[in-house]
Amino acid sequence: MAEQKASTKVKKKTWFALIAPKIFNEQQIGETVASEPKSVVRRTFLQNLMSLTNDIKKQNVNVKFEVEKVESTRAMTRIVGYEIMPSSIKRMVRRNNIKMDMSFAAKTADNKSVRMKPLLLTRTDTKRSIGTKIRKLAQEHIIKYVQKAPFDLRGQMRGDEGDVLGVLTPHDGEQGLELYVMCEIPSNVI
Repeated sequence: MAEQKASTKVKKKTWFALIAPKIFNEQQIGETVASEPKSVVRRTFLQNLMSLTNDIKKQNVNVKFEVEKVESTRAMTRIVGYEIMPSSIKRMVRRNNIKMDMSFAAKTADNKSVRMKPLLLTRTDTKRSIGTKIRKLAQEHIIKYVQKAPFDLRGQMRGDEGDVLGVLTPHDGEQGLELYVMCEIPSNVI
């Protein structure tokens, strides 16, 4: 009997340029390799916000992108998450600070569902009742803000929130409340 040789077909892989959304000026943010364009769609990856904006102050933030569609060798992406690195959060939380984590859903003006995960830090020790008021006011204010704005979260809320919520905390000069907002878009909504 003659032996049959198994022939394997090798698919040629090509490089696809990953293109950022319009808010980042549609710049190329990376490359990926695939055998066909369909396999690139729905891939996710993280990119540091510092490299997207050329602002060193934003090096502790990662933006999560997902490939939405492929046009020839250009893979167009969209933002699906915005998060602060855990190592950065550990440096922010100091002795006599109170860290308050929250998580709630909201809808943007362009009707996208987002999961907001604000991180509230007080600069002084705060009573539990005041912490509860701060969380409640923060959630109401963030939801109100997100409902008016399209999905374009680039850290713009930090100044607004700090001014509104700083009133509830005992503050002396520089002391007050800091707010950092992380955001996720559930994959089943988009």
